[in-house]
Amino acid sequence: MNKYETFFQLHHNKEPLILANAWNVKSAQILEQNGYEAIGTSSGAISNSMGYEDGEKIPFSELLYIVKRIIANTTVPVSVDFESGYTDNLNTLTDYIQHIIDTGVVGINIEDSQGEDLYLNKLYAIKNYLVKSDQKLFINARTDGFLRKLDWPLNLTIKRAKMYMEAGADGLFVTALADPEIINR
Repeated sequence: MNKYETFFQLHHNKEPLILANAWNVKSAQILEQNGYEAIGTSSGAISNSMGYEDGEKIPFSELLYIVKRIIANTTVPVSVDFESGYTDNLNTLTDYIQHIIDTGVVGINIEDSQGEDLYLNKLYAIKNYLVKSDQKLFINARTDGFLRKLDWPLNLTIKRAKMYMEAGADGLFVTALADPEIINR
């Protein structure tokens, strides 16, 4: 099984996947040495460690450099916090996706903070690019209705989850949600 297949399978086990976040090579190595089966990156931690604020303030090339170093020094699957994709240009977005795949990354988190319409365009562009180029990348759709305290966050999250899956997302990442009853719904 390759790293992508391993990562995909980890999302379909009976036990929940605990994806710890790394921000540099040393933190990734510590996570791997402590038994984590996969590693995610933290955009905020990587940005801060490089002297930038979170929110796509770090240039994509610098993020990519850190990710390459993490992958070169670990053996477990790595997923990248891709924020909102570092661009609104869909051609540039798919170019960035190719760069991420070329590093050996197996998945991304991409957030919907810019709204549903642009987000769906980005999801469709990424998924179509992957199909067209016959490549695999786990797309974890991040939705922030609870974090941003939007109206009716549960209904909004359920609505977005359906739309994002139809657009090709493989998983859903709901931020700022701790209530077990709401999680079950």
